Amino acid sequence: MTGSNTGANAMFAATQAEIAAALGVAPLPFMAVHNVSAALFLMASPTTIEMACQLAETPAQHRWVQTRVLMIDVVAVLLLAALNVAVAYW
Repeated sequence: MTGSNTGANAMFAATQAEIAAALGVAPLPFMAVHNVSAALFLMASPTTIEMACQLAETPAQHRWVQTRVLMIDVVAVLLLAALNVAVAYW
């Protein structure tokens, strides 16, 4: 909606804090994981991938690059989520 991590986090910070409270976890790590996840997935956006492929002079590779970036992002976000849950309930 905002096109930026900062804007999205500013818009939804109160909602994130309420969700963290409802789950009984500390809001700061919960919001930090959300912020990092948003940044990771922003890197996988079609416009970012297209720009990177054009700059690297490999425009035909955009689908391959986007698939790899998304796979790495999903793994990273799952690890962050697991770490957040582990810290919250340790």
